[in-house]
Amino acid sequence: MPKKRHTQALRIKPGGSNYSSASASLQISQQQERDRTRQSVNELIRESRRLQFQKEGGVGTPLVTAGPGSLQDLALKELAGHWNWHAEYYGEWLAEELPVKTRELLLSYIAINSSAQPRVNPLRLLFMADLGEESRAEVKRLDLTGAIGGWTTLKQLQRDLGPVVAALVDERSTGVGVPDAWDEGHHIGPQLQRVPSGPMFKNLQHLSLALSPGQTSVASWKDLIQFAGKVLTITSLSLAFWPLPTYTPRAASSRVVVPLATSRPQVIYGGTNMYSPFDDDWLESAGILRSLSRALYCLKWLDLTGCASWFPALTWTGEEVDYVVLDWNGEWRGVQHICLAVGWEPIEPAPKSETEEDHEYERRKYAYEKERREYDTLTGTAKTVAEQLRAIRRLEGGKWIEFEF
Repeated sequence: MPKKRHTQALRIKPGGSNYSSASASLQISQQQERDRTRQSVNELIRESRRLQFQKEGGVGTPLVTAGPGSLQDLALKELAGHWNWHAEYYGEWLAEELPVKTRELLLSYIAINSSAQPRVNPLRLLFMADLGEESRAEVKRLDLTGAIGGWTTLKQLQRDLGPVVAALVDERSTGVGVPDAWDEGHHIGPQLQRVPSGPMFKNLQHLSLALSPGQTSVASWKDLIQFAGKVLTITSLSLAFWPLPTYTPRAASSRVVVPLATSRPQVIYGGTNMYSPFDDDWLESAGILRSLSRALYCLKWLDLTGCASWFPALTWTGEEVDYVVLDWNGEWRGVQHICLAVGWEPIEPAPKSETEEDHEYERRKYAYEKERREYDTLTGTAKTVAEQLRAIRRLEGGKWIEFEF
């Protein structure tokens, strides 16, 4: 996936509020400027994904995209904005006539501009219905932002993007007809055998599995690792807003009672509990990331926007030397760009209006200062992790890593 440039995207933390503007003309102008940025969180995430897809293959390599306001841009926005209607009435034409590059763009536009949850699976309609082998070889980019938990799942993606099953004729048996008697010698006609013949998109390089902040519960790291084994060729991956890496996300506060135990009758059910981040215990998370790196060994670009809560797992080593942790000079030695953006920015509250109570303004001001401190803490964590990763690379003469905050 290309380098993401979003200086104004994701400028609001989930749960933000709108406030009235001041009466003065300068305050009105400032409020109008704020209103332009106070979109819904999902809209800001979609804008971030749109900016992310402006480059292909790294810095300086332009991607042929629809220019803003162009006929192609307007047409793709119309198709994406009313996808359910167009898929129902023009699905056959979309599946047969659109060029591959246009299909890739349309999939991104659906992630950005779709006004309703797609009822028709865009991936299957655009890329799997009538694409031949040569056309599938041209597919290099799939923007599945917001798709997981919406119109697909990781298990479905594993089946859709996994090995293509081809039908082969079994020549070992020939003949026709049904025998007159059960003991009469006869031959069985040709049979079809279904055997895997390679991945669905053998040249796929850029993949976005970014989630919406309100749908993080649908993420499964176990399914992701299994799915990663089907897309070994990707060089850029977006895991924006993925939750803490753990195999038991619903067991963070669970305990198991052991009746025969004497000293410790209760033990932790999952590998990671609610206190693990405070105890600097990233054992399970680091192991999961290590498993992911073994599958995606071609990765060069990684987007972890909105994953600040588990940034320390990227460089965690533990006290024991035999811990299996992420090796940045091993499987992921080729990663050269990582996005460690917090995923939101606090917005300064509007000036106090004449009709607003003092305590209400103080409440908004206190909430902003609290969010600002939290944002500064997360940004500092990201920069610390970046310095540690560069130090790890320098120890073994590895490649330089560019970071984006």
